[in-house]
Amino acid sequence: MLTRRAVNFVTHSLADAAFLFYGTAVMSNRPRQVVKIINVDKERPGDPISSKVQKARTELWTLFKNFG
Repeated sequence: MLTRRAVNFVTHSLADAAFLFYGTAVMSNRPRQVVKIINVDKERPGDPISSKVQKARTELWTLFKNFG
């Protein structure tokens, strides 16, 4: 029987979060809750300067400015 597995990485780099992962969960400071999940629909291997990665990075920065 095959099962789906997931790996969770924690990073403090917004560039890494936008480039390395298909989805990024942004968490609030207090109480610790998921503010938003940003999905990046991209191909593998990824291109760090693709428009999809840049859009995700911009959205991450905007969230951090607003909830920082």
